Amino acid sequence: MSKKIKKKRKAKKKALKKKLATGRNQPVLAEQKGIITKPEEPETKEKAPKVKRIAKLKTVIKAKKEVIAGKIKAKRTQIFESSDKIWGIITIFASALLALIIQYYVFNTFNPDLIQANIGQIKSQAQEAYMLTKYFDVIDAEKTNPGYYMGFGETNKDIFSFELKAEEKTALLKELILTKTGNLSENYLTNIRLYEGENAIAQAEINNDKFIFKKFTSVLQPGTTKKYIVKTDIAGDGISGTRFRLSLVNPTDITVVIDEDPVYSLDTYPFDGGYITIVGWRKK
Repeated sequence: MSKKIKKKRKAKKKALKKKLATGRNQPVLAEQKGIITKPEEPETKEKAPKVKRIAKLKTVIKAKKEVIAGKIKAKRTQIFESSDKIWGIITIFASALLALIIQYYVFNTFNPDLIQANIGQIKSQAQEAYMLTKYFDVIDAEKTNPGYYMGFGETNKDIFSFELKAEEKTALLKELILTKTGNLSENYLTNIRLYEGENAIAQAEINNDKFIFKKFTSVLQPGTTKKYIVKTDIAGDGISGTRFRLSLVNPTDITVVIDEDPVYSLDTYPFDGGYITIVGWRKK
């Protein structure tokens, strides 16, 4: 056998041993024939880290979702609790307000003093509109009060008078208000009294130049006339030449009760008395 043949056999054996040793006989043969290229490397080494990263990312996302869901739930709970507190406060306030309204209603409905006051207020509002009457007449005060002179220190002097006439029903004179005008101070007039004939029936209360007589009753039978006189004392000294007069300014200055209701005269007002002048030479 020639050396060339031996050399070829030896090379084949060597190549076969190499193929058997590596266990990759077929790929080598195929590669030798030009059918396929080198076998692909397994992808497990490259894909394994990606799978782990995706799994970890999913875990993180799930955890964040749970945290967010927990926060949303806590916020809703807080809102509901706040709403419950607000509604509780509103309920307490509404209950208290309702209690006050009920108390006010009961107090105003069943309190006798307030009932009487309300009746008096209603009557006072209706006096001028609905209670003007011709059941009595006021005789013009100016005719019975001509102007004259008075001196400082004089006592029990007439300063105003008027007459009342009852018509068809019994009339009760209950209150009288006279208004002072002029430059004489009210401080110079003291002990101011209302007389029915010769009898003093009321003492005046003075308030801002108004002489108010009340808490008395003078009865006028139907068809009768009575004269009323106002008397006063004059202070002992002052400015000579000062003067004043008294007037019935409007219908409500004379309160007359007929059939238990206050009524007011339809006569023309005001009724003015004459001016009274204070002079020093009449001083006693």
